[in-house]
Amino acid sequence: MCIILLSQNGNLPNKDMLRVAHENNPDGFGVMWVKNGRVQTKHGLFSFDQVWESLVDLEGIPWSMHLRYVTRGKRVESQCHPFQITSKNQSGRDIWMMHNGTFMFLNERVKAFGNSKSDTEVFANSLSEVLKSKPNPDKVLFSESVQANMRKKIESWNKMVFLTDEGRFEIFNQQEGLWLTEDMWASNDYSFKVGHRLPKYKTPAAHKLDTYLLSQETIRRMRKASPASDEAPADISGFKGYVTRRDRIRDRQSRVTTYDPRFKWSDQA
Repeated sequence: MCIILLSQNGNLPNKDMLRVAHENNPDGFGVMWVKNGRVQTKHGLFSFDQVWESLVDLEGIPWSMHLRYVTRGKRVESQCHPFQITSKNQSGRDIWMMHNGTFMFLNERVKAFGNSKSDTEVFANSLSEVLKSKPNPDKVLFSESVQANMRKKIESWNKMVFLTDEGRFEIFNQQEGLWLTEDMWASNDYSFKVGHRLPKYKTPAAHKLDTYLLSQETIRRMRKASPASDEAPADISGFKGYVTRRDRIRDRQSRVTTYDPRFKWSDQA
């Protein structure tokens, strides 16, 4: 799974927390915004510094960004979000989308492509085929009937953000995410947990690895931003630099939120 951040006023997120989210979702970055009546996008296999610079350049402009963690498809720039649904030149309206989740109902179709395409890419292409010939594709897509049909077919853990050239953001399954501030919505909170991801095991030998060394730079920054105290989460105040697979499973089962609530989510908050 991945993470989507949406800033309605173009405020910057907390830099240290975004760094953790980037480490947990390192397989691609994308951002979308509106300028001169057209949806603008930028995406690629970016370092954290490139991600941060991209958001700084958009400060004050409403945007939605995506950090990818590959579960379907490949780690390539072409599969980084967002994906275009319709074009203003062809359909009279730009519509782009980002996705956090897994479209399980598309498993067989994804397999048919030999895993060369992600589930989001397959979904976006299918949605594009339906909408590109419609004179008002945004009105069709955001209609109550279409949204209701999508909810019947799409699993509830899937979240999507759509953006039109009018600057309209629409969040599908908004209630499954959370508002970090009045302005900023996130599709999940687990991406802000230090060490949430275990390595992507490539070989049977590597699969035996039971610890995940984290960026010492991130640990240093987290400790500096949130000094150790009885209130601080264990993975910040007493962090040893790794998390075991067993601890990861236990954390997921307990659904304990382990980010530090004393962080300001937005630098403008």
